[in-house]
Amino acid sequence: MVLAAASSKRALMLCAPAVVLAAAACTDDAPPPEEARPRPVKYVEVAAQSGARTRTFTGFAKADTRSEVSFRVTGTMQRVYVEQGDLMEKGDLIAEVDPVDFEIQVREIEASLAEAKARYVLANSEFQRIQRLYEKDNASQGDFDSALAKRESARAGVESVEHQLERARRQIEYTRLKAPFTGVVVVVKIEEGESVQAGAPVVEVATGEKPQVEIAVPEVAVADIRKGDSAKIRFSAVPGRTFMGRVATLGVVPSEGVTTYPVTIELNRSWEQLDGISSPIRPGMAVEAEMQFGAAGGLTHVVPANAVVADREGKFVYIVEDAGDGTGNASKRSVETGRLVPAGLEVVSGLSEGEKVITAGLNRIKDRQPVRLLPQD
Repeated sequence: MVLAAASSKRALMLCAPAVVLAAAACTDDAPPPEEARPRPVKYVEVAAQSGARTRTFTGFAKADTRSEVSFRVTGTMQRVYVEQGDLMEKGDLIAEVDPVDFEIQVREIEASLAEAKARYVLANSEFQRIQRLYEKDNASQGDFDSALAKRESARAGVESVEHQLERARRQIEYTRLKAPFTGVVVVVKIEEGESVQAGAPVVEVATGEKPQVEIAVPEVAVADIRKGDSAKIRFSAVPGRTFMGRVATLGVVPSEGVTTYPVTIELNRSWEQLDGISSPIRPGMAVEAEMQFGAAGGLTHVVPANAVVADREGKFVYIVEDAGDGTGNASKRSVETGRLVPAGLEVVSGLSEGEKVITAGLNRIKDRQPVRLLPQD
């Protein structure tokens, strides 16, 4: 019994070093804590880019004013020479009303004028006869004054009919409606054969010294546009040509039913300079307006949008303090961002060119945490 206990004690003493060695071996092979291992991360290197950026907006061509053109006489529409979309130059014939009634009136007045002239000839002849008798004391003062008055009345009658004839002839001229200025026909409001009243609009003409373009600008961009900003205008109907213009007006309320604001750009060339009557440009045509934002000589930084996160203290990124062997420490850096552009998110301040910004796994990274840079694609 005593011998068996002694043997067990000796066996336990022999096993103890082995257990210690095994424990020591297990301790040497245990992995380090997770936060001590460098976490693999993707990154981008910050590169400076031009501060100027270009955006393109769509819109349509228009004229700065619209005017209604009408006849000055009443009549029946005989001929309409223009159609919607036609470009007119000053003096071009727009339409005609039937001039027959006015021509008849002219002939009637011409006949009246002939009668008035004949009456004047008789009155003047009688006055001259009385004047000769009066000079020889063979006619009284009353006879002389009466003959003079009849002659002057006949003269006034001739002048009155002459004025009537002048107005009647002008009425015939008014039967031909001519363009009072250069412009584009927007609407033709009457057809041949219809009765037209004096002063009633016949055509509506888009006019103005220079054509304009109206574009729709999203709310995120309208704040960057200023009156006088330049723009490059391209018409889909005129491929290969670019026209320059400047912002004339800025809409203060969004267009109905959408969240874009109307911005009007005035072209630097007049309708006549846009190839005159043969110009292919018309109001209503689709256009693209290319505008540049930001200072052309300034620099900015752009990073992927998912590289920027935010907390209660503001927006920040994680940059890598590179140890030179593909590892380093993540460092939290506050940044100020600008606008979202096609290449990513603008960073106005907080970054320098050449710094490495972590772009993936940000929710598992802590400040000062060791990281390992994955090879870039």
